[in-house]
Amino acid sequence: MAGRGGRGRGRGGHMTFNVEAVGIGKGEALPPPTLQPSPLFPVKYKPVPLQTGEEVEYMLALKQELRGAMKNLPYFIKPSAPKKGKKNNNTTTHQARRMQNSSSARGQ
Repeated sequence: MAGRGGRGRGRGGHMTFNVEAVGIGKGEALPPPTLQPSPLFPVKYKPVPLQTGEEVEYMLALKQELRGAMKNLPYFIKPSAPKKGKKNNNTTTHQARRMQNSSSARGQ
């Protein structure tokens, strides 16, 4: 369309950001490519060793016993199992879209 004045996508050959802000001057060579991946974790931080001992084992047993007792309380809400005859809503939606797409493709 005429009258847009060159505005819009793909118009103009200028950069959209300041190269000097990145630390590269005009006409300066780019830094060499990195040939090795960066380490996954910082080397200076090491994981803390797990505590072991009779006291820690006792606390773990108490914690497991407490969690088991909480599940037996009448206030514990058990997750409902999905019903066998009912379909997932997501699956039904996808099937309906596939049927619409196939019927519209046939009509063309």
